[in-house]
Amino acid sequence: MKLEYLIQIIQIIRKTLDAPKIKTASVNSSNKSLLHYLLYNHLTNVLVSMMAIFTLLITVHYIY
Repeated sequence: MKLEYLIQIIQIIRKTLDAPKIKTASVNSSNKSLLHYLLYNHLTNVLVSMMAIFTLLITVHYIY
């Protein structure tokens, strides 16, 4: 039961981390906007991964 919860959480994290990468195809060709977009995308990825790790730690703490 506990392992199933962890597996589900990991799958959700994987989905959320894979989601922002789809957007990179629709970017304007100008270098400045591309740089801004890549920086923003990187920051959102970092934020999402940090939130995912934080929630994972909380859930593990409450399960065990």
